Formats: sequence, C-alpha cells, structure tokens
Amino acid sequence: MTKPDLYLHVGTHKTGTTAIQEYLARYREELAGRGLLYPDTRAGFWKSTAGHHPLAHALARDRWKDRARREVYRRWLARSTRGMRAAIISAEPIYRHALGPAAHNRPEEWFASHIAYLQRLAHWARGFRIRPVVYFRQPEDMAVSLYKEHVVRRGSRSARNRLPEFASGLRSVFAYPEHIAALEETLGPTEVRDYTAARRVGLETDFLNFVGVSGIPAPARASVRTSPGNRATLWLSGLPADLSRRDHTRRVLFALRADPEGPFHEPERTTLWPDRAAFEAFVDRHRTAYELPFLDEPRWRDLPPARWTPADDDATEAAFRVWEAENLDLLRRRESQRLTFYQPDPE
Repeated sequence: MTKPDLYLHVGTHKTGTTAIQEYLARYREELAGRGLLYPDTRAGFWKSTAGHHPLAHALARDRWKDRARREVYRRWLARSTRGMRAAIISAEPIYRHALGPAAHNRPEEWFASHIAYLQRLAHWARGFRIRPVVYFRQPEDMAVSLYKEHVVRRGSRSARNRLPEFASGLRSVFAYPEHIAALEETLGPTEVRDYTAARRVGLETDFLNFVGVSGIPAPARASVRTSPGNRATLWLSGLPADLSRRDHTRRVLFALRADPEGPFHEPERTTLWPDRAAFEAFVDRHRTAYELPFLDEPRWRDLPPARWTPADDDATEAAFRVWEAENLDLLRRRESQRLTFYQPDPE
C-alpha cells in the first residue's frame, strides 16, 4: 500500500506558525473532507492544543511517560490516516530541539544533537512519507522579533540583555543552510518557503497551497500577532526580575494596548540595534543565511536607536497604574480564564 504523506511543518519561530496552527485546527473537519488529517493532541493523552508542541517536546525527552505517549500517538495516527492521503503535524519547537545539552552559540555541537533529535522524529514517523516544510524570514528581522518575544515571556535572565547580546547566544538559530541540510539528511527533501512572500498572499493560504487544498475560507483577521514597540520592549526588559507573573502579564498587556500617543510614543522610527557596528557584526556572523535566494541583502537603515530613561520608567509606571485601575475587572476576568497576552478579551 502507498504510504500516506506526513506534512511536517517545523517552523521557524516568528513566521506565523501559531496563525497557521489555529487556522488548521479550526478547519479540521473541512480538511478531513479533502483527505487531510490535522490531528488533535488529545489522542496522545496531552491537553488539546492547536499546534503539536506536546509531541515535539515528548520526542526530546526520555521519561517513560513521554515514550509511552508518543508511541500511543503514533499508532493512533497510523490508524486514523487509513484511507486519507496525508496528515499534517505542525510544531516549531522541532526547529530548536536537540537531544541532550547543547548550546546554540556552539553550532557544530548543537547540530550534532539536533540531528539526533530529527533522527528520533524520523523513526517515530515510520510508515509515512515525510514531507518537511520550513519558512524562513530575514535574519535581522527574526532576531528583533525573537528578542521581543523573549522579553515578553521573560524566557530567562537573558531577557534583560540588549538585542546584540541576546542574538549572539543563538548562532545556530540563524544557520539556515545548516538547518535545511539537517532536515534533508534525516527527513528527506524539504520544502523551503519565503515568509515575506507568504504574508503577501496570506500565511494560511500559502500553507494550504503547499499541501494542495483549496476552497476553505480565508481568515477574517490579521495573521501576525502584534509585538510591543521598541520603547515598550526596553521598558519590559528592565522590569524587576522578581515581579510576579500576574504583574508582569498586566504590564505586557499595557505595553501592547497603550495609546499610540502614550508613554511609548516615538516621534520617529527607531531601531533596537544600538548602532551600525552591532548590526553589521550580526550580519557578518550569519552571512551564509542570506544565500537563500528569496532573502534580501541586509541593509542598515540608519535609524536612531530607541532610548529609555529612568524618568520614562517613572512616568510609564504611573500611566500603567491608572490603566490598571480602569481595566481591573477585565484583567481579573482574563486571569480567571488564564488567557495569554495575545488572546482576545472574554465576551
């Protein structure tokens, strides 16, 4: 019997993966009617999520519980795709996972561990014809977007670093050719897609075009999540490390929703790169990434760096307190439902 295809969407981060996952999850029934399974994660005894992050994480671990769940999920997936032409797994953590400790700023060591992870994934997907797909965007733009996300989510102490120091610890993330080579070595021929071009037609539409599906309604909202502005990012990065999760989350919402003329107002465009030298050092370090044919030659835009002062801190904290008091009921309702920063307000 012919093996069904397994479209394996592996990222990258900050290329609209969440938007694509939420869209595919919303139209599971319509996709199934066209012979494509977008599986729910509950079959692996995980919480139901739009993306398949629980599977990606389970493949990176060796606990008996993770081994059992991923095997149960594999068998369920094999049964559920009988008579269908393909299944879709979407999980951007696949792009960053490695087996065992490996530092992103030591690419040779990291890629050896990453390939081991991909080999485990390939073994898990036996019985399918794997068709990997990965989206790439301009490295300098991805660095800024990753930095903002890291600050918003307080990923680690490095969230308090400046952009150049943060990016320097992620050398393997921007090694695009090495990622493509690793995917093709372990999973087979890989579809490499242009994030910028995909945004022009719509991220969801572009992905459906790749998997050969048409006739499903386009999303009625913008696909790309809003990130904090540059000055708001500087404010968030300097918040006290011992701030509670609740108080940090409230400040992130304030940063995302503040009046454009409020405390984060910028009379002219700015950059998070402190100067041209830092930008060019990043570009030189990741020169091979720009060999992808759809990426533009990086160009310094000569924008002033964003600034933040102690006086800005004081004024913004006062504005936040007023906003918090005015929106306290809404904030409490959001917290009772454990909504993330980017989810809409409850009805």
